[in-house]
Amino acid sequence: MFVPLRKSLVDICSFDDLMQRMMSYLSLDTCKEIFKTMTEVTKNAAIVIQSHFRKLRDRRNYLRMINAVHFLQTVVRAWLIANSCGPSHEPDYKSSKEEASVEEGAGAVN
Repeated sequence: MFVPLRKSLVDICSFDDLMQRMMSYLSLDTCKEIFKTMTEVTKNAAIVIQSHFRKLRDRRNYLRMINAVHFLQTVVRAWLIANSCGPSHEPDYKSSKEEASVEEGAGAVN
């Protein structure tokens, strides 16, 4: 029943030592209740730590994705501006060719 608690206390003190010390001050039922609470706290702490780690990992992935989208938007907008496809931004090749032919023709007549 208290195996997780026993494993978590290995670095601090032995589970049996802790139980003996507590039993000198408290009844057996109270000791069991305390151990049960400590076990639940240990489980909850692990769950909270894992939850925060997953949140951190997912947030980092989300921010990477957002930065990539912002970069792509910037590149596409720059490309659209550079290659302006609208009629008002297209160079007028016909009028410049007509002007050149008119000037050539005018120069030949003289």
